[in-house]
Amino acid sequence: MANNKVQLTTDTPMRLRPEVCAAFIKSRRALIEANGANFALNELLAEVLRKEGHKIPPLETPLERIANAQKRRWKSVKQAQKEEEKETIARKQRKAATDKARRLRLKEKTETDTDTTPGE
Repeated sequence: MANNKVQLTTDTPMRLRPEVCAAFIKSRRALIEANGANFALNELLAEVLRKEGHKIPPLETPLERIANAQKRRWKSVKQAQKEEEKETIARKQRKAATDKARRLRLKEKTETDTDTTPGE
């Protein structure tokens, strides 16, 4: 007895019958060559489902998906670089302030040492 519960996920392997596969390849050859069989199959299913009234947004091609992921990655890298640059600037400003204070203390110390030299 077959299980009545259908469990279909994005990871479910599917097999096409030879005649279906041949017709699919013949009708979608250019799309398969440009974007791969997975994308072509998803595009065909999306097209059929849209005709049935489902609201499916346009699918990204693999190249578009890669380009968008790269843009997101570069945004986060640039954000990290900006934050690191801000930290570097803040560190340099703190160091400059402490160096200035140290120079002032040394200057005051040398001035007081020269003013209080014995034998004058």
